Amino acid sequence: MLQIGFSLLILTALGLGSPAPPFALNGYEFGEAALGRTTGAPTLIAFLDFSEAEISGSGVPSASRAEADAVRSLWVTSRVSGLRIVMVDAAPTVHGRTPSVAQLQSRVGAWELDAFPIVQDGAGSGLARRYGVTRTPTVFLLDGAGIVRGRWDTFVPATELAPGVDALR
Repeated sequence: MLQIGFSLLILTALGLGSPAPPFALNGYEFGEAALGRTTGAPTLIAFLDFSEAEISGSGVPSASRAEADAVRSLWVTSRVSGLRIVMVDAAPTVHGRTPSVAQLQSRVGAWELDAFPIVQDGAGSGLARRYGVTRTPTVFLLDGAGIVRGRWDTFVPATELAPGVDALR
């Protein structure tokens, strides 16, 4: 079981070994043993804040932007193994900021994330709440059965994510 850099306080909400809450996206089902399927690919779910590209006009990338770059880097090296990646704009739920669809699409293009499914979380869907996400970035690693095998409640570099992905292959 992967246990790298996890917050014990947050683990009570959705901890290691817990079935991930389900959701569907573009014909794929994620979480809760992939809604009945017994096998599937490992999945990385990154809850990010797409409303901020940098820290308060400083020119320094926000933690969510840096996480998006780390996840993209991991995907480049792991996509042949079937790693699925989903990014969730959790800004509406976690920070109360809701960019328009056009703004979100613009940010996805600027961050070069067009290859990934992006979900915009909102007050109605509450995906971040179901996963127990209270800040961004928060990253989950699910095994092929939809069980949480890793959770990071802060920025995590690709070099730290890679061993967890490798362990699930």
